[in-house]
Formats: sequence, structure tokens, C-alpha cells
Amino acid sequence: MQAPGGPEEDQTNGFTHGGWAMPFFDDDAGQTVGEIIATEFDMLLGRRTYEIFAGYWPNQGDNPDCEGVQQRDEYVVTRSLDELHWKKSAAHSR
Repeated sequence: MQAPGGPEEDQTNGFTHGGWAMPFFDDDAGQTVGEIIATEFDMLLGRRTYEIFAGYWPNQGDNPDCEGVQQRDEYVVTRSLDELHWKKSAAHSR
């Protein structure tokens, strides 16, 4: 799902529908996301998503969801990033 966080999150190639999911995010959705984040998982990310996540999650302070995401490993598929600065990230280049 592209850019659920907000309309400005990823406007690549003129995409103007970012943030469309947030008006539908209710208490049930929040509980479900919290339950998922509380489980053990790793993330497979493309470069663009990695850059968005790495710019957001490390800066969330006391956000309880942050801890769950920060403890996960990120595997990033990229041709253009030489270094990954978000902890626990590993790149795979093709």
C-alpha cells in the first residue's frame, strides 16, 4: 500500500493519493496494528519504503509502536544505497 501515512509521504511520479487509508484507521485497526507489531517479524523493504521508514520510526520518541518496529531487522532491496543508517538494516543489491 503506497503512502498510508499522509498525502506528502511519497509523491513520486505525481502520485496524489497518499494518506487515503488514514480516514479509515479506527480503534480496531489500531489494535490490529499493535498486535502485529508486538509479534516477532522482520521487514523486507524496497529502497523508497526504507527511506520513508528510516526517516520516521527512529524519531517517534515515546510512541509505543516505535519499540516494536525498532527491534526488527530490515532487509532492503536496493541498487542505489551504499550505506544503511537505520540500525539492524541489511542491503541486498541486484
